[in-house]
Amino acid sequence: MKRTRLRESSSETVLRKAREAIAQYRMVEADGKVLVAVSGGADSVALLHVLLNLREELGISLHVAHLNHGIRGKAADKDEEFVRDLAARLQLPCSSERTDVPAIRRERKTSLEETARQVRYEFLNRIAAEVDARRIAVGHTADDKAETFMLNLTRGAGPRGLCALAPVRENIIRPLIHVRHEEILAYLRELGQDFREDETNLSLDHARNRIRLVTLPFLEEHHPGIRDRIADLCEVLSAEQAIFENLITAGFNSVLLTQSEEEIVFSAEGLLHHPLGMRRLILRRAIEKIKGDLRDVGLEQVDRILSRLMESADFGLDLPSGRLSALRRGEEFCLRKRSKPIQHSPFCERLSVPGRVEISGVGVITAEPWDPSDYLRPPHSNDVVIDADKIVGELVVRNRRPGDRMTPLGMTEERKLQDIFTDAKIPVAKRHTVPIVADREKVIWLSGIAMSNIAKVSPDTRRAIHLSFERAPEG
Repeated sequence: MKRTRLRESSSETVLRKAREAIAQYRMVEADGKVLVAVSGGADSVALLHVLLNLREELGISLHVAHLNHGIRGKAADKDEEFVRDLAARLQLPCSSERTDVPAIRRERKTSLEETARQVRYEFLNRIAAEVDARRIAVGHTADDKAETFMLNLTRGAGPRGLCALAPVRENIIRPLIHVRHEEILAYLRELGQDFREDETNLSLDHARNRIRLVTLPFLEEHHPGIRDRIADLCEVLSAEQAIFENLITAGFNSVLLTQSEEEIVFSAEGLLHHPLGMRRLILRRAIEKIKGDLRDVGLEQVDRILSRLMESADFGLDLPSGRLSALRRGEEFCLRKRSKPIQHSPFCERLSVPGRVEISGVGVITAEPWDPSDYLRPPHSNDVVIDADKIVGELVVRNRRPGDRMTPLGMTEERKLQDIFTDAKIPVAKRHTVPIVADREKVIWLSGIAMSNIAKVSPDTRRAIHLSFERAPEG
């Protein structure tokens, strides 16, 4: 006699999938406390009911947390009230808090979505510590996994970014990660449980909403089951990522010279010795360590750095995100935080002969008469000798001005000072502090870098001036 398998109810389906995910990824420990993040939306409300249903089976206790972002005005206040009432009805402790995400966004200079995410997890981690919760449960579903995959794909993410919604990451757990959103809605209908709708989820102004409302439905229409296949791919990538992490760590350490919170220094040739794929992974790991995350760091940025590195010449590049700089100096390749440029006030001081000019934080320029026949000094050092009779008017010590040019020693054509700075590998942030010795008409000496061909001494020189530059100590 053929047996007919009974069809699961919505509650049975959701509970089974959650139970399997919790067991497969060892999300909770017996006698542990779980902080449940509840926004009031369908997914988070379903999450709370699921964990409440499984509480005795898992041997856990629950604590509800809700953050009012201060973005949606009265609607957000009603969300907060809804969550507090729900927790009270279910006889669960609840911690709620209000904050001003738009104000924090202006301070941090990040997008509204990213600021809200950061503030939310800061809040959840703080409350978890206060109530001694070992795990924080969030309501991401299989649909969220597919959306995140597509969103990160458009941003140029690698395998790790494509499977960003891992079932477990540090103290964050996602018990509903195998549950579809439509199953969540059916589950809540079966329970007779209402929830709050966030009208911003319908706005096509946000990239994630466009993927949820337009891209994925289009793909599902023409390729039925695409969400499930994306979920399966994420599962494979997530499992393989653990293997990659060990390989990346070994590769990273094999080329590492020094490391601090401010910079990481690699052997340039050692990094290039690795295959292209490993170079990318090592560089991404370094960027993440210095920047704190990999947001807005795409393949184009990584490959641009590696391409310059392969040219063997020294270089300096500023990354467009995270205030980072990548530099090569000889055999060393460095990734470091880019400090904000120090704003130095313009300076212009008369330089007598003999005499000296001291510029605070920059250094000291001295001038003294000199015997032309005694000129045996290298032209690109901190000491030069110039022909005094080729000076027009008085000498001054100043910093650069727009349009400054000079004819460097040994050349016949004028060059822009900015080009000379570039050739000398002087960082942009420091160029304004380089003292320039000039007369009424021209630049005589770019201190410690180049002197003017026009002012050079010759066999016909009768009077000369010795200029020297002593740089102020850094720090």
